Amino acid sequence: MAVRNGSLEQAMALLIHNQAAFLSQMTQAFAQMRNMERRLDAIEAILLRHEQMLIELPEAIRQKIVAPNDPLPPTPGARGGGGGGRGGGAPVTLVAKMPDGREIRGVRRYEDKYSAQNVDATGRLHLLDKL
Repeated sequence: MAVRNGSLEQAMALLIHNQAAFLSQMTQAFAQMRNMERRLDAIEAILLRHEQMLIELPEAIRQKIVAPNDPLPPTPGARGGGGGGRGGGAPVTLVAKMPDGREIRGVRRYEDKYSAQNVDATGRLHLLDKL
């Protein structure tokens, strides 16, 4: 809006109106930023819990392979009642005796009439044929 004939009062009114609109928008932007910060804080807390669970996971897997009948300690912040996940039972330790006399000990991942799969303490997957 152009100011004519030196209408200082109109110019001041327009300036105040524009400043009020700007402040209103800034207030809304700050409220949105505070909301985003709260959400980011919640996400950070979840990520920290997951990081701790991942740090403890290799030891838990090794312990389950070495001593399959010992219960694992509950993971802080974890949900559910334990068990094997996906509604299954507790993990089963499989010990396979190879023709050369070696034993492969690990957690069973899959087993049918003809084959089995297990993961050893190092995380290596073994595909075994039943003979």
